[in-house]
Amino acid sequence: MRIIKTAGHRTLDMIDKEKYPNRENQGLEGPFRQQSGHVLYYDTKQGKYYDPSRDMYVEDDELQIMQNPRPPINASKTKDKDDEPKSFTQIFDINREKDKKDKKTDD
Repeated sequence: MRIIKTAGHRTLDMIDKEKYPNRENQGLEGPFRQQSGHVLYYDTKQGKYYDPSRDMYVEDDELQIMQNPRPPINASKTKDKDDEPKSFTQIFDINREKDKKDKKTDD
């Protein structure tokens, strides 16, 4: 993904309309590209953002990370065992593993 920085704002790449078509007939607004590069739809009935690439709704903490991938200076950071800040990809992978475990316990 290409991000163009200009004075005071960023311009993100265009959304691929073939991959992310209009889904208003399904009650979804969008698509909306997040600063992290993810493309989401907003479900007006659920009041949540839907991630079609994972076929699931995005939790509020994940959405916040997607919208602001770089934490502000002096922000507290989520740390792992090695005391290193976790990237969005690491958090995404952790949540995906958690979802898999939850599905196995539901069976």
